[in-house]
Amino acid sequence: MEFRSLPSLSRLSFARFKLSKDSKNMRSDIAI
Repeated sequence: MEFRSLPSLSRLSFARFKLSKDSKNMRSDIAI
């Protein structure tokens, strides 16, 4: 996955998704 290639907004969203995945709280990430 080309993380750097993505826009800053997408990177932030990806970071939130990864964090949520680690927390096993994907619903919260989707809500955001």
